[in-house]
Amino acid sequence: MLGGEPGSPGSLVTRGGRVLTTGGGRVRYAIDSKTGETVREFDLDQIAYANPVTYRTREGKQVLVSATGAGATSKLVGFAVQ
Repeated sequence: MLGGEPGSPGSLVTRGGRVLTTGGGRVRYAIDSKTGETVREFDLDQIAYANPVTYRTREGKQVLVSATGAGATSKLVGFAVQ
């Protein structure tokens, strides 16, 4: 269920109009903020328990990072945003 799990992490909205959210699951969704259409889905391999973070590299590429898992299985998963 998209966005309906109690305690699910918050979403992030990019300047380009993409809403990035998990809804408390292991899939990161990129949703067009104007149409509500799911543009992309990314399997994070583990449940995301934290809000996503985004930054821009020196070369100008935007990167999205999600913290996933818990304890010894924790990891950061990153994607280039296009």
